[in-house]
Amino acid sequence: MKLNGGQILGRTLKAAGVETIFGLVGHGNIGLIDGIVDAGISFVSCHHETVAGMAADGYFRATGKPGVVCLTCAPGALNAQLAVNTAAQDHSAVVYIVGDIPMKFAGKGTYEEVDLHGPDDQFHLLKPNFKRAWKVVNLELMSQFVANALNAAQTGCPGPVLLDVPFDLDTQEVDTELVDAARFLPRGRPQGEESLLEEAAEMLFQAERAVLLAGGGVNLSRSSEALMQLSKALDAPIVSSIMGASAFCGTYEGFAGFIGSYGTELANDLVREADVLFAVGTRFEEEETAIWLDGEVLNVPPTHIIQLDIDPMVIGKNYPVDIGIVGDAAVTLSRLRQMVEDRAGGKAEAGRRLGDLAKGKREWLEKLSGDMDSDQVPLNPRRILRGLGEQLPEDAILTVDCSWSRIGLLQQLGQPGPDRCYIVGGVLPIGWSTSAALGVAAGRPPSRVVAVTGDGGFLMSIQSLLTAAEYDLPITWLIINNGGYNALDVLQRVYFGGRSVGSCFKNDRTGVDLTPDFSAIAQGFHVPGERVTSAGEIDGALERGLQAQGPYLIDFICDPNESRLIRTAQVTWSYFWSTHRAKEASDKVG
Repeated sequence: MKLNGGQILGRTLKAAGVETIFGLVGHGNIGLIDGIVDAGISFVSCHHETVAGMAADGYFRATGKPGVVCLTCAPGALNAQLAVNTAAQDHSAVVYIVGDIPMKFAGKGTYEEVDLHGPDDQFHLLKPNFKRAWKVVNLELMSQFVANALNAAQTGCPGPVLLDVPFDLDTQEVDTELVDAARFLPRGRPQGEESLLEEAAEMLFQAERAVLLAGGGVNLSRSSEALMQLSKALDAPIVSSIMGASAFCGTYEGFAGFIGSYGTELANDLVREADVLFAVGTRFEEEETAIWLDGEVLNVPPTHIIQLDIDPMVIGKNYPVDIGIVGDAAVTLSRLRQMVEDRAGGKAEAGRRLGDLAKGKREWLEKLSGDMDSDQVPLNPRRILRGLGEQLPEDAILTVDCSWSRIGLLQQLGQPGPDRCYIVGGVLPIGWSTSAALGVAAGRPPSRVVAVTGDGGFLMSIQSLLTAAEYDLPITWLIINNGGYNALDVLQRVYFGGRSVGSCFKNDRTGVDLTPDFSAIAQGFHVPGERVTSAGEIDGALERGLQAQGPYLIDFICDPNESRLIRTAQVTWSYFWSTHRAKEASDKVG
């Protein structure tokens, strides 16, 4: 049958089960969008390409189905690169379908052409950011490439992929048959090598102080239950990276909290003292390891490491391993647990070590209780998170920014559990939670989505308000508003003699505060909103925001001096700047 490029694209995606696509219209992709909508796929307009990419990222995390984005040529495609890199670092399966200039005029400087080194520069500029990339130059292969893209995005270690489509193909027709994309997806998931699993099971079974470390891969593989079962079989506590923390409810008895520079003291102590550390789906990143300083969090040696990951390039990347296992966490953990139980002569029950965690967690939270119960004005942000934890509906879902919000939430053990909390990692873009909430809400109706962010992050993705209003998405934004980029303001003042530049919202000449009124801005976008300035207003505002029918925004005015986090190990800026200041002092004495 004769079909044009947009029709081939739309019908192939629809047959593959794609239901929702995020994007922004432009002259380079309107033909593709028409084919998408004609095939019966919903198009969600996002008013900035970074917002669209992060919404698709959130959709994948919330549904396990690939997020799909459709953008126009150069300005649209290039605008989205922060979202692309976020998906790449956090291993989110997102398919980017990007319009390109017509092949007929390539190299002539046509409208929105990128031609610095040759007529195909857009594709070559974009390609390094993706797991895999295709340029469609033959319309007869378009359906095939769509199937290949869906396959590559989802299999192995997930990631973003690119389909670059010159827009003269949107209206060209070709007599072609559509590919069944489902037949290009491999079945089953890779399991670790049997002999390595036996070796790992024996090492864990013989260990006296084994600890299980959950990374973001536990979320990706949806293997939190499998890891909890292994934890019970071994009587071994679970700790996590920042991204892995959301795989467990903060109140789960076997979870000791997250590790690292701002991790719980209990979790850090367990890892320091571990004789065997079983790391699942983690890269041992900077903050979780306290910049890889020996003894701050990990002691390797004498601690022995078993590392399980679907990506072989991660194993042994930052720490030497005794056993490295390549495999999908869910299926591999189930097999490993069986091997451990076979050695124990049957299924083991939770024992003394897991039972002892309650005391350490209680002592940790007692250190935060003063802030969590505070009635001060301006607000203490920990009091806001306490109220959120008390009122969060059972089916509600959190998206959490990489600002104060994510560490604050995790330090209070406030995560609600697997598939109900999504935390950004990777390149750490503030504003991610605001945008990702769109995709989570679109993918998981009718659950209310609560996006926790700061005022600086919210400004980055403020266009999300209009999308939420247009599609009646049940999103509540909670803004921890401390009048600027507070984390940077604090660092500047500490390390540069009290000077702060560009990190507070104020008039440069007069110093007058210019913090935006986000509740008023929200109403301008047709989203109800309110501003909260006293602790007595917190619970009522949360109740209204969480019970709203559509989108809702709450602007919490917080004390910038109270946006403090408890630090339990070394951090990068302290390590480098303290060394620098010590040298300066030494030079002055000399």
